[in-house]
Amino acid sequence: MMAWSIGIVAVLFTFTSRWAYDSSFSFLYPPLLAGAIVTVTAAVLWPRHKLPPFSWAYIPLAVILLFICIRCLIDGAYINGLFITMVGVSMLYLGQRFGLRLLWPIIALSVIQAISVIVVAIFYSDWSIGMDIRNGGLIDRQNYALGYAVIAIGLVAGLHLIKSTKWKSIFAGFCCLGLLFTGSPSALVFMGIIGAYAVIKRQWSKPMLRALAIVAILFGIWVASGPGWTEYDRMRDVSAMVSTGEIAHAEVWDDNLKDDPYSWGKGRLPLYRQAIETASVTGHGYALYNKQDWYPKVHNVPLVVLDQVGILAAIAWVIVTGYCLFKSRYKYLWLGLITLGLFDHITWTVFAPYWWLIVGITVMHYRQNNSYPEIRYQSELLTV
Repeated sequence: MMAWSIGIVAVLFTFTSRWAYDSSFSFLYPPLLAGAIVTVTAAVLWPRHKLPPFSWAYIPLAVILLFICIRCLIDGAYINGLFITMVGVSMLYLGQRFGLRLLWPIIALSVIQAISVIVVAIFYSDWSIGMDIRNGGLIDRQNYALGYAVIAIGLVAGLHLIKSTKWKSIFAGFCCLGLLFTGSPSALVFMGIIGAYAVIKRQWSKPMLRALAIVAILFGIWVASGPGWTEYDRMRDVSAMVSTGEIAHAEVWDDNLKDDPYSWGKGRLPLYRQAIETASVTGHGYALYNKQDWYPKVHNVPLVVLDQVGILAAIAWVIVTGYCLFKSRYKYLWLGLITLGLFDHITWTVFAPYWWLIVGITVMHYRQNNSYPEIRYQSELLTV
């Protein structure tokens, strides 16, 4: 029950865009509320339980936090530095304390989110010109990236936690259909990488194949009937123009931001190059939920870390992520996080608390399997 309660609170970290600029609800801003709850919970539980033993992963994690704090001190952004330090350490501890069970609520939310995306795609499509290019479903109607990321993280978590092959197949089918109906090209890349790994490792079953076949048929009908084809064809053209800088990012995603000097888009590829060319030890500024005030956020996690908090923090992030990927049994979970970070900054910004939580879960599980090989959590092993 405690794990579920903490997991439900953690879900609040995903509800950001809808609330971010509504000052009348600032006192109920979900990430701040969730941050306060998890910090207090960790502070109460910490003295009552034996502290987890040392892990080498703590060193690069400390480097990341150190340079975030240095950057926030330089900029005077004390709230950002304090928030991520308290929340990051708390989520790291809670992840080690409760394990993968903390992700059950995000799995439940991913199903609800997938259904909402499908409903939006079906009932709010203009069957002559295609649906709105941003289908974020329940999470945020205008932010398909955040919408598909919730489904994606829930999907890879569910592949580890759901034991029944039948229910796992049904769950994966709903999530995959939701990912396809967001209209996000990044969602296609995500599904391709996760699917390729499952095929290479031969971790599939007949029920899973049947579920995915049904998904393919339904998606094919949607594409062939008009909206789906128009949607992905338009997204391909838009993505190409943004990547080359032919049109500004703000011109596509939000007409209200055209006159904002900090939202002019240079295109993603030029921003990648600029982040590398202007790299420094302490970065340019840490922006978690707020907008950057130098140029738009780089849509790649290693590069946005490099850009915001510097070279050493970016190296530390790569070390932690590589350690967790290769040392953990949770390959789908970490492949999913890495894939989400290829073309977006979401796991470093909006989903930052979840990154710290999953690191804690991974460190705990790796330590138990190596120090105490007789201890196994069957519910946490992948049984596709």
